Amino acid sequence: MILSVNNEPVQDVEGFVALIKSLPSHQPVLLKALDHRTGQGGMVRVTIG
Repeated sequence: MILSVNNEPVQDVEGFVALIKSLPSHQPVLLKALDHRTGQGGMVRVTIG
């Protein structure tokens, strides 16, 4: 489950899509995620093409 994009909270799928679309392409993006199976969270940096 994605919790935030560049420290902006994600409330739902539509919010996630809007945040991703608002970002410049080919720039690093910091995602905060939670594994619903284990309850463990973490951060990952990805580049959206």
